[in-house]
Amino acid sequence: MMRIAILFIASLASAAPPVLTSLEPWGAQRGKALTLTLKGQYLPEGAKIVSTLPATFTPLASEAPGKTLPYLVEIKPDTPVGLYPVRILSPNGVSNLLLFSVGTFPEMKEKEGNDSAEAAQKVNQTPAIVNGSLKAADRDFYEVYGKAGEKRVFEVEARRMGSAIDPSLRIYDSAGKLLSRVEDTAGLGVDCRVEFTFPKEGTYKIEVREARFSDQASNFYRLKMGSYPYATAVYPLGWNRLKDVDVELSGGNLPAPVTVKPLDGMVHLPGSTASLPFPFVQSDLPEMLEPVNDARPRFLPANTVMNGRIRKPGEIDRYSFPVQGGKTYLVEAEARAGGVSQLDALLTVYGVNGDRIESAGDKPPKQAVNAFIVAGDYSRDPYLVFEAPKGAMQVTIAVEDLNGSGSAAHAYRLIAREQKPDFEVSLSTPYVNIPSGGTAVVAVNVDRRGYNGDIRLTVKDLPKDIEVAGGTIPAEIPDIDTRQVSRRGVLTLTAKAGAPARTLDLTVIGEAKLEDGTRIERKALGPGMQTNIRGSFGFVDSSRRAIRPFEAPWLGLALPAMVGIEPPGVLEVKAPRRVRIIQGMRYDFPWTFASKTPGMQLPSAVTPDTPGGRDLRISDGNKRQPGKGLMTMNTTIGTPTGTFDVILSTRAGMGMNDEVVYAPAITVDVVQGYDVGAPKQDGLKLFGTIRREDGFSAPVTITPDALPLGVACPPVEVGENGTEYAIECQASKEAPAGEHMILLNAASILPQGEKGKVPYKIAPVEAKLRIGK
Repeated sequence: MMRIAILFIASLASAAPPVLTSLEPWGAQRGKALTLTLKGQYLPEGAKIVSTLPATFTPLASEAPGKTLPYLVEIKPDTPVGLYPVRILSPNGVSNLLLFSVGTFPEMKEKEGNDSAEAAQKVNQTPAIVNGSLKAADRDFYEVYGKAGEKRVFEVEARRMGSAIDPSLRIYDSAGKLLSRVEDTAGLGVDCRVEFTFPKEGTYKIEVREARFSDQASNFYRLKMGSYPYATAVYPLGWNRLKDVDVELSGGNLPAPVTVKPLDGMVHLPGSTASLPFPFVQSDLPEMLEPVNDARPRFLPANTVMNGRIRKPGEIDRYSFPVQGGKTYLVEAEARAGGVSQLDALLTVYGVNGDRIESAGDKPPKQAVNAFIVAGDYSRDPYLVFEAPKGAMQVTIAVEDLNGSGSAAHAYRLIAREQKPDFEVSLSTPYVNIPSGGTAVVAVNVDRRGYNGDIRLTVKDLPKDIEVAGGTIPAEIPDIDTRQVSRRGVLTLTAKAGAPARTLDLTVIGEAKLEDGTRIERKALGPGMQTNIRGSFGFVDSSRRAIRPFEAPWLGLALPAMVGIEPPGVLEVKAPRRVRIIQGMRYDFPWTFASKTPGMQLPSAVTPDTPGGRDLRISDGNKRQPGKGLMTMNTTIGTPTGTFDVILSTRAGMGMNDEVVYAPAITVDVVQGYDVGAPKQDGLKLFGTIRREDGFSAPVTITPDALPLGVACPPVEVGENGTEYAIECQASKEAPAGEHMILLNAASILPQGEKGKVPYKIAPVEAKLRIGK
């Protein structure tokens, strides 16, 4: 029996999609050959490596089948310094992506046990790059030799490569005196770099630690040591992808600015340098460079990107922007969020008289707003929406640094345009494996920019053997003071049984229809890769907000996908793909699980996900049975009407080899149980209809309200399943003649509820009552 169980676990493991957890090493010197070992789970021999790295990959025998994939890698000598994506393809699916760094210096590996100054690992020759790792309170020490007056650059590559650590670097003399400390170097994100001048000849200790001593799953770093040029400023930050532009690199230890051309969305220092390139934005819009030495407000055309810099402390750049009174406009800045600029942008819009109309970037990011929206957790750069004052023909847009700073590294990209209600779509899922005959999920985030209605997510040009479901982003509730800026949606992708294994590049879009009938479509941007960052409270910060993972959108990936082999089982929900639930009532979702593997332990519970659902109570009952069950969704009277999705999942397998199995999404419409139609009038008699939802049969009482003086209209009750009402009104001589607006208040009871009868009222209905002379 033990051998059978081991074989069964092995078969489940071999059927799972591959997962990469680390590379060994994380980088190499260009022009050199090395053994690169991919580590992770479910890594089958013969898997295909996929990378943009200019190199040859020769598979080697693995000493730990399923857990490692070694390759002999020969990197071409002219390979540009930079980060290159690496992933694998196997018959079971596509893996996640990791980044491999190519440099110009000789490489070495950290020797464990170097966790004190006394046990520092000696680096006898520089330049060099050390590949190391940090575990929680770990501190790594290295000993180097320096001559008096010699300058050397010490730099840590970590978060830029996808590591979760926040590195801190310290330099000590031979007596243990701290000479230099650096964290979060401007332009490097949380990575750090310092150019250090040795005060005298001798040995020095270099310490690398995690700034908060946090314990991260992805905890690698590369310590770069040597004399090499580096820049800290890039201008412009981007340009039209079809146009030519000169890019200026300056700052750092460069004696003077240098001009280069961008290459494939990156900007490299010329020559044989060890510096990683800077990402460079490629747009499809017209682009301009700000005029220099001009104190007057510059002209900013609509739908044009203005590339500028706050060159000195206290500087404010002003632009004249054409508007039409009463119309709505968007102003947006791109700066620090791109990882290159040091500008904490502050935007302000002024009228012709200098009156402030609106601003952004001068207050903490919000998650919920009303009239004016500030980018929330998903952006660190500000944008604002404003309405041009009546009669206005132009406004002034001011750009400055929030802290009054300025330098060549304080660059920005500014755009303004007329803004109809809009939204942006981004993927939270970097890649997806769709089992043949099974279901996978894709998480999507929507950032609202003035549009608060329903949004439908889908996949463009999806093959016929793959079905999409879910993707509902419900409208914001109109009668509250604040609305959510960001909303999460989930799509399910189900491959038909027998769908052939293949790779796909999928495009997720968001669709919506404006009140004027205009349809808008927005393409989702992919994260490229993701690394979860652990804080002091898990994956949330001290305010209990989710810590944003590391992402690499500069890779330019949409949604890489693969149709793989069958899942371990199929989760089926015995319900229509779209259901209607009356407020305050419940709906039962029977489910079954059919195993694809003999002997599998059947699950006895499911987990629901209801993105966009509000005020719900969900339970799976007390009568659990292996392989089947009942999930019950209870709404309340306070559950708002609208549409959302329900995605059920369960875990199937054995022990640590469990896989999550999903069912296709079910779309739920929460609706009112009944509506009272506006009445017609015959004399002083009002008569109309009641529209009932299937399943709602309770009596309805209609009570007229807001009646004019001298008018009486007694309440009427419409019996069970009744669909017509008639109200007999009476008017005294004092009743004013003419047409009056009154209200019809409707009340009923829920046909089911924990306490038997639950009052159920709907919004009053406006009606016209005509009183004759």
